[in-house]
Amino acid sequence: MAGGRTGAAGLILAGAVAGPLVGGQVALLRAPLGGVLGVPGDVVGYIGAAAVLLGCATAVFESRWRVGLRGIGVCAVLAGVSMVIAGTVDQKWVFTAAVLCAGASTGPVLVRGRISAWREPPALTGWQVASAAGVASAAASAAACASTPGAGLAGAGAAVLLLGLVVIAKPPATQWESGPMRGPRMPWRYPPVYVAVGFVAGGAVLPALHLLLFRWNVLDRDQALLLLPAAVLAVVAVAIPGPRAESIAPLLVLASGGSILVATAPGPVTSAIGIAVVLAAAARALRGLDLVVPHDIRAATATLLAVVAGGGIGLVLVSVPGQLIGAGNALTILAIPTALAALLPGRLTAVSAIDAAALEGGTP
Repeated sequence: MAGGRTGAAGLILAGAVAGPLVGGQVALLRAPLGGVLGVPGDVVGYIGAAAVLLGCATAVFESRWRVGLRGIGVCAVLAGVSMVIAGTVDQKWVFTAAVLCAGASTGPVLVRGRISAWREPPALTGWQVASAAGVASAAASAAACASTPGAGLAGAGAAVLLLGLVVIAKPPATQWESGPMRGPRMPWRYPPVYVAVGFVAGGAVLPALHLLLFRWNVLDRDQALLLLPAAVLAVVAVAIPGPRAESIAPLLVLASGGSILVATAPGPVTSAIGIAVVLAAAARALRGLDLVVPHDIRAATATLLAVVAGGGIGLVLVSVPGQLIGAGNALTILAIPTALAALLPGRLTAVSAIDAAALEGGTP
């Protein structure tokens, strides 16, 4: 049993390090990494986006044709080795291949970690906290490694490699391994709400850092330092009990208001406050949604992919029109569909295996 718990913790942490931590570093350090490789920072961003798409594809594969948990550990080891390579080379083609391999290997680790934690309140809380902490760690690492951007990637890769070895040695015991578990079908309203949460977070955070750069000449390291408190606040938001189901809609409205604050902020500090509002409200809404949706394999995978898809859509819909009408105006428009999404859930009820008491008192 102890070995199973150790393996489960290793799996959850491996996903948090390989996904939010490394992905966040690549997003925040595009320009420094581009300088090392001799390419524009946007090229690094495109490579990272391609890695995310590959990770989504392999996550779908894993959810439909599950490999053994030791196989997931092998995926984590491969992702870790790829990250170490990406952080230690200066050849753009080697870097590209390593990042793409890391993305493809991370997909199964992330989705299996979410699936394994899905029906157990303490494990689900651990998965949520670890994921939010991965974002905070990405900001801290980006600030510390701005002059040596590969060091953060290599260090995170080494951690993922070791965690993968833990999963291989002590695979977690999980009820999903005995066969497919099916719960009540997820109501149609829920996936769009997950998309909306990803939409406002993806559409606000990176474009907000872009605004910091061009409005007030806040450079990469300073951007990461301003993002760090917001990410830490998001960790707190998912660690505390609740929220109640009926609080999800107001949280969406709060997140949309945060994006307007980012768009209209008169200085870098107030813009950072807007980012904190968006991240904390979005993280809290995701926690509440995770408590009330049906807890089966399909929902665990679909909701994870919905958040990623929403983040990508939000980033594109702010960045591209922002070149024509300004990022601030695009961010303001972003708030409208997010606020409208608050109407979708209606009066949410707990339809999952986590009962109403867990909603009221939170997960352990």
